[in-house]
Amino acid sequence: MEENQKIVRGKTVAASKAPRDPDLALEWILLAAFALTAFVYLQLSPGTYQDDDLDHFFMARAAFRNPVFLIDPWGRPAFTILYALPAQLGFTAVRLMTVVISVVAAWVTGRTARRLGYRSPALVSGLTVWQPLFLILSFSALVEPLAALGIA
Repeated sequence: MEENQKIVRGKTVAASKAPRDPDLALEWILLAAFALTAFVYLQLSPGTYQDDDLDHFFMARAAFRNPVFLIDPWGRPAFTILYALPAQLGFTAVRLMTVVISVVAAWVTGRTARRLGYRSPALVSGLTVWQPLFLILSFSALVEPLAALGIA
């Protein structure tokens, strides 16, 4: 039997090259729980965190009719370009896009911690998403979650 093989139920099969990482499983559980929590808050939230949410949403929604919004510094061009399509589907779609961006930002933060050799990158991802303000902003139409992704 070769080094990269193992016996399963009397048959020789190729062994998995990647060992299972319990920390990675914990990270996905934390991120999934966060995404579900943010989605529930998104559905239950009757308003916005700040009036800026609405300003950014309206600028992104109008960007195809008035392209100057795509480069408007107050609207943040990266935000407006990225959110222009979801904004056509409504405010809930924009907020859902922010949930996705927040999860990706936390995942990239965990990957960075893994590359830097942290013992528990899942803890880094978990501490990122479970900060109260990060959770509140994760279902908004504000630019901060996108900036967090850029920094991560």
